[in-house]
Amino acid sequence: MSTPSNQMSLDEILRQIQYYEQQAENLEQQVRSLDQIVMQYTLVKQTFQEISPVSAGNEILIPIGPTAFMKGTISDTEKVLVGVGADVLIEQPISVALEMMTEKIAEFNEIRTNIVTQYTKTAEALTMLKRSFELQQQQQSQQQDPMNLNRLAD
Repeated sequence: MSTPSNQMSLDEILRQIQYYEQQAENLEQQVRSLDQIVMQYTLVKQTFQEISPVSAGNEILIPIGPTAFMKGTISDTEKVLVGVGADVLIEQPISVALEMMTEKIAEFNEIRTNIVTQYTKTAEALTMLKRSFELQQQQQSQQQDPMNLNRLAD
């Protein structure tokens, strides 16, 4: 029969496994979100690069949804409005806006790298906890029914 201390130990390991599994899931979600953000900033950067050589007064297609566009005319090809947070836009030369996008992409990639490192550590801890749980289960099983082990060995 198992002792309460062994059972508590298994219960505690199970709680830790569940905690680390939830933490790993949250980290995966953060990485997916960051990947989407980086993709959006990359698209904005590409758009800035494509607009640079276009002359004012040229007609362009303006995306208004995933598969919908409007025709529009560019009035200024040297400056763009860039969001800086809290629904605040500032006018910047395209070269400065490109630099801002490059810096933001680098920041998000650094954050992503840190999260992936956290995920790796979490996954390693989870693997160790699962191994520990399995070993303790086997030890408990052996203590409860040593005859069963002999039958399995035959």
